[in-house]
Amino acid sequence: MQTIEISKDLNIKPISMYDEMTSSYLSYAMSVIVSRALPDVRDGLKPVHRRILFAMHKGGYDWSKQFRKSARIVGDVIGKYHPHGDQSVYDALVRMVQDFSMSLPLIDGQGNFGSVDGDPPAAMRYTETRLAKVSQFLIDDIDKKTVDFKSNYDETEKEPVVLPAQYPNLLVNGAGGIAVGMATSIPPHNLGEIINGTLALIQNKDIKINELMKHIPGPDFPTGGIIIGKDIIKLGYKSGRGSFKIRGEIKVENLKNGRDRLVITSIPYQINKSVLNERIAELVRDKKIEGIRDIRDESNREGIRVAIDLRANVEPETVKRQLYKYTSIESSFGFNTLAIVDNKPKTCNLKDFLENFLKFREDVVIKKTKFELKKAEDRAHILIGLSVSVENLDKVIKIIRKSKTPDDAKKSLLNLKWKINKSLKLISLIENKKSKKLYTLSEPQVLSILELRLQKLTALGINEIELEIKKLAELITNYKKIINSKKELLKVISKELTEINDKFSKPRRTKIIDAVLNYDIEETIQKESVIITVTLQGYIKRGALSNVKQQKRGGKGRSGIKTRDEDSVVQTLSVNTHTSVLFFSTEGLVYKIKAWKIPEGSATSRGKSLFNILPLKNHQSISSIMPFPENQSEWKNLQIVFATAKGKIRKNSLEDFSSINTSGKIAMKLDTDDKIIGVKICKEDQDIILSTKLGKCIRFESKKLRVFKGRSSKGIKGINLGDKDSIVSLSIINHESNKKTNGKISKDEKSEIKAKEKFNEGNMKNEEMRLRVEAIAGLKKKAKDAPRVLIATDPDREGEAIASHLASEVARGKVERVEFTEITKSGIAAAMEQIRSIDKNLVDAQTARRVIDRLVGYKVSPVLWATLQKNMNFIQGSLSAGRVQSAAVKLIIDRDRLRAKFLTTTYFDLQAVLFKDENEASFTAVLVRIDGKRIASSQDFDADTGQIKNKDAILLTEAQANELVKELHTGSWQVSKIEEKPRTSNPRPPFTTSTLQQEAARKLRMSARQTMRNAQQLYENGFITYMRTDSTHLSEEAIAGSRQIIADLYGDDYLPGKANRYKTQVRNAQEAHEAIRPAHRQFCSVEDVQSTLGADTAKLYDLIWKRTIASQMLPAKLKQTAVTIQNQKTEFRANGQVILFPGYMRIYVEGRDNPEADLANKERILPALAEGDSLICRELDSQSHTTKPPARFTEASLVKNLEANGIGRPSTFASILDIIVRRGYIEREKGKLSPTYLGLAVTQLLENHFTNLVNKEFTAKMEEGLDEISRGERESLPFMTNFYYGGERFSGLENMLEEKVDIPKACTIEMPQPIQETTEGRIGRYGPYLRRGDETRSIPEKIYPGDLTLETIEEIFNEKEPEDEPLGKQPETEEFIWIKKGPYGHYVQLGESKTRKSIPKGTPVAEISLELALKLLALPRTIGIHPETGESITADYGRYGPYIKCGKQNASLRGPETPLDITVEKSVELLTSRNKKSTELRTLGDHPETGETLVVKDGRYGPYISDGKVNASLKKEHVPNTITLETAIELINAKRATPKRTRKRKKKSA
Repeated sequence: MQTIEISKDLNIKPISMYDEMTSSYLSYAMSVIVSRALPDVRDGLKPVHRRILFAMHKGGYDWSKQFRKSARIVGDVIGKYHPHGDQSVYDALVRMVQDFSMSLPLIDGQGNFGSVDGDPPAAMRYTETRLAKVSQFLIDDIDKKTVDFKSNYDETEKEPVVLPAQYPNLLVNGAGGIAVGMATSIPPHNLGEIINGTLALIQNKDIKINELMKHIPGPDFPTGGIIIGKDIIKLGYKSGRGSFKIRGEIKVENLKNGRDRLVITSIPYQINKSVLNERIAELVRDKKIEGIRDIRDESNREGIRVAIDLRANVEPETVKRQLYKYTSIESSFGFNTLAIVDNKPKTCNLKDFLENFLKFREDVVIKKTKFELKKAEDRAHILIGLSVSVENLDKVIKIIRKSKTPDDAKKSLLNLKWKINKSLKLISLIENKKSKKLYTLSEPQVLSILELRLQKLTALGINEIELEIKKLAELITNYKKIINSKKELLKVISKELTEINDKFSKPRRTKIIDAVLNYDIEETIQKESVIITVTLQGYIKRGALSNVKQQKRGGKGRSGIKTRDEDSVVQTLSVNTHTSVLFFSTEGLVYKIKAWKIPEGSATSRGKSLFNILPLKNHQSISSIMPFPENQSEWKNLQIVFATAKGKIRKNSLEDFSSINTSGKIAMKLDTDDKIIGVKICKEDQDIILSTKLGKCIRFESKKLRVFKGRSSKGIKGINLGDKDSIVSLSIINHESNKKTNGKISKDEKSEIKAKEKFNEGNMKNEEMRLRVEAIAGLKKKAKDAPRVLIATDPDREGEAIASHLASEVARGKVERVEFTEITKSGIAAAMEQIRSIDKNLVDAQTARRVIDRLVGYKVSPVLWATLQKNMNFIQGSLSAGRVQSAAVKLIIDRDRLRAKFLTTTYFDLQAVLFKDENEASFTAVLVRIDGKRIASSQDFDADTGQIKNKDAILLTEAQANELVKELHTGSWQVSKIEEKPRTSNPRPPFTTSTLQQEAARKLRMSARQTMRNAQQLYENGFITYMRTDSTHLSEEAIAGSRQIIADLYGDDYLPGKANRYKTQVRNAQEAHEAIRPAHRQFCSVEDVQSTLGADTAKLYDLIWKRTIASQMLPAKLKQTAVTIQNQKTEFRANGQVILFPGYMRIYVEGRDNPEADLANKERILPALAEGDSLICRELDSQSHTTKPPARFTEASLVKNLEANGIGRPSTFASILDIIVRRGYIEREKGKLSPTYLGLAVTQLLENHFTNLVNKEFTAKMEEGLDEISRGERESLPFMTNFYYGGERFSGLENMLEEKVDIPKACTIEMPQPIQETTEGRIGRYGPYLRRGDETRSIPEKIYPGDLTLETIEEIFNEKEPEDEPLGKQPETEEFIWIKKGPYGHYVQLGESKTRKSIPKGTPVAEISLELALKLLALPRTIGIHPETGESITADYGRYGPYIKCGKQNASLRGPETPLDITVEKSVELLTSRNKKSTELRTLGDHPETGETLVVKDGRYGPYISDGKVNASLKKEHVPNTITLETAIELINAKRATPKRTRKRKKKSA
């Protein structure tokens, strides 16, 4: 080894390598801890978060400004303060935007910032941000020397060491981080609770943590949930360390079909919802959780909602326990409250956090106050100088005029002593020293005198100086109080905290319960019926009873278990999963296990050997398996009987075997060569039968056999056996007496039996049809002997038609009609006084409507099938046209056409924040005029086109607005005009069907169908009057009841002198006689409704109740104030509104949820102002506005539009909406109704060839005609004839049907004017697309017709095609895998070879991954071996779709299975069903045109409809057991209308 000598002259000291490494490591660790990983206890921020907020503050990106690109902010941060990767800075910024990560987000975001599903945020170049409003309370006063600054990393900028936070942000938003050798995890809390706790600490500095927890009970996570364990939280708050369980909330909803639904409404903090849903699905697939039928994520902006539908008879609490046990819906949160305190890491308890914050805040407020004090004193000093100069004005002017230069003037003024008299009093207010009558000016005072503007020398200016000095004197006194008094200081901090609490606090989201959950594993096992199967060779398995389908007589059955040749099934048991099952061995031992522990097996599996389940030895075998009865109270009345091969028998009490375990116990002692052959449960009143090998048997009563005590006895002899004989069977049967019955069957009973047999022979499996038949049969039977028959169907046209149909089944002369508008005692009594005959006019109107609607459906729908449906492969269901539905779709299409043509315009105005006095609240005013000309506002633009209507209005640009801001900053603000006028707001009338649907959609987010379903329940249970009505009339009973409630709740001040009465506004209102209102004179309470019908229905009742009461209250009185403010050549307008008397608003505000809160929202209070008042401007900013296209319809707005145009009836609105969504014409997207391209094609075809059917005026005219029929003013038959054959200026449906349909024209998408010659849009076979020259682009999903603006179209063409970049490489060949596009769609290709595979239909190209591409290229896939034929089964995608193949057999895949995931079992099932013959399922009835009987059959390719000549497959939405005759007729007609395909024969080669 070479040695190096070190010269002694270099003064180098030797250092231990160990010491140096230790020192360096500690320095590095502390650097990471303090500068990167841990938050500061004072402002609760890590350095990166602090730097982001400070950079945004410096850049001016506060909450009142417009959003800025995130990339710009990230660039500022890494360029000036944080020299790290841009992605880490962006990640930190994103977290401060996410409301599911932060309890109080510090940054407002615009764009995609990720989701609780783990979706990543969009790239920083796409997102925009600005500081949240609450962030100002972290940054305010930073420029008042409140905190220290330090140099940035390159010493070119200064950055704050800490922000002057006004609230304990660390506890509110929490923090997490990992440093070198330590970590922190601080949970978020509720802002209001933290502030209340801080205020409690201010009041009592000796407060204990237990007392603090009365204000701060525990963490409050932004995602809600439930924290388990108050004691654990208390321990954590004291020690700073701990771990508690948090679980999401799972509610149980009871569905109408008797099933239950679990709804997850919140999840634990930092849990990925999407991963949670996948985990639940995985557990269901693996059968670790059973009983779940469907899982849907219905979450939206309003909150989390994951719906889990359960199967019938499944206990929801069990599934809940399983979810909590096996998924992250219940997880742990470990907290370690480590933070930087005095530049060192320290673990803090709850009180430490608050004390450190208060200590810091006191320091900040003192520094801020000193800064303000210095500023005030400096200003007062200047003002005193000005006051002295004014008092000696002549002398000052003389000196200045004599001076040659400003410098000479300054020296002269400084050297003189000035006489003061008036100023003496002002000086004494500011300066405490004794003032003489001579005053020497300072240099700053002299400079301000020399710069004095002449206008200050007016009397007004002098008065302003005096007033300002007096105000400053008050401020200086207050500032000194704060600095010198701890009490005053804490008052300031308390006031700040209270203000923040009032502005930003929200209700607690996380519940806290005190419970410890240790689940017994059996509690997580769903209780369901199962079948246990046991074979001769000892194989056992468990299967769900629901998998065993009931079959008709003659059915072949299906395989239940796979056995070997020498094996066979010896026993099957039907039990539930919680049943205890006893296993008795031939050697006299007994074992007990729960049914759920028996392995589950498929229908074709053999099961598991009992040797793998029970501790059996090689020579043992199981002779009997016996389930324990579920009802424990029955055990004492039951016995258990043993029989052995040698004829021994014994009976024990069943309770003797209740405590058996899995390891086994002795059941019965046996002789050496004996064995148990059977064990059965029996009762005292049953008989026992023993059967022998040689065919003998003995039967005796069980009660003759005594009950043995204990399990050690060998029993007694049960039968005498021969030498070669033995017992082979033990049976228990019921004891039968010898009495015989010899009764005769009456003629009526024979008739009833015959009728039942005839009914059963019919093919009426549909329960609804059965109930109808029974109802009519019952009506006939009762009407036969009754003197009168009263029919009380719904009081509308449809109800009248039903009544007429029922009347046709009863003898003439007996039938009368009665209408119930409410199902209450008084309502029924009133109806019984107005009995009438059936109204033929109403019946004719309903019949005409039904006939016309069917003519449209039966005649026009086949045209759609034969044209569009035939040529469009992407259509999922069946197309249809309807007289009302088609007009409704056109309304939505027309709205989107306006959206596509809409020209957006950006314009600007100014907004000023003004105040009269610093002690008064500020208010905002908006620029309205310049030089007397109006500034353009939203009302100056056409709502449909976006074009400006008022050409005289000034359209401000951004540059002009910014220039105007600069000009106005120097001007003065003065009130020039004040206008006040009273306004009256009248209550709305009670609900009609239409207005109820609209308000329920707005307030309760209920669909029209859901609203009507809930209203029907309320009506049927006697809570409201009839819910299908156009009338706004209230009965005297309803008015009296409403007025009584108003007097009781609000007093006589809210009661009008006489009742409010409303006239119906709807044209031809005819459906009932009263508005929708609570039934009875004394209205039921919401609580009564909720206990009977549930929460959702109660909410609707509450809405009806409030609207009814509000309709009978006095109007609201308001005062509106308009203030005009002048600044130079501009006029600003501030509007205020004060509620003088709330009236009906106390209980109900249209479109709002909380009347009390909305009263405050409706008020805009201005300070007391007078004309000529001077105002101070705090802020003046330019504001940009962009015109928006007409909004898409919501359900509420569409219902309103349909009613306004007279299209349909309120009773049909819900079904119309349902149909157009189900047909695929409209999509519901975030509450909006957006038309699809299919809806566009259908509408355009109807517009071109069936114009009147989609014309809203014609549809309304048809409704008027039907109303005329119902009133007896028109005959129904000519009306229907005119509709079909033509007449009354209507060409007739028959003539329209003869036109040749132009399919290309119907499938054209209109392009914007500038690109119409270069670009075309089409709706093709596989969906909508755009074409420009040789370039074709599919229109992406969620871009609807109204979204196809010029900008959107260019974005679609500019987007890169997936084939521009490879997906990746094939691992073995290293060749690239590409996505290519061919004439039949996209496909994946291996390198430049011909190895390629089409992408399955319905799979978005953007979602094709390398993994999926490799799987597709590996097809065909070998699934496995057919268990019967031994041939391989393969799966692949073919020309006609996915299929499987086994030998010479093929079968198409039509369900959810794909070639990539189908199993052997499912493949065998499909191959087997392929060869089955058609079986008849149901007879529906006769076709009205052909007379053929329509039958539902199950065939080789699934269920279909047949009339003996034509077959039509059922669509996905059709169910064989519930499909109606009307739908079947539609399908058969469509099949008949479809042209037959001509098969091209292959030419034989020569």
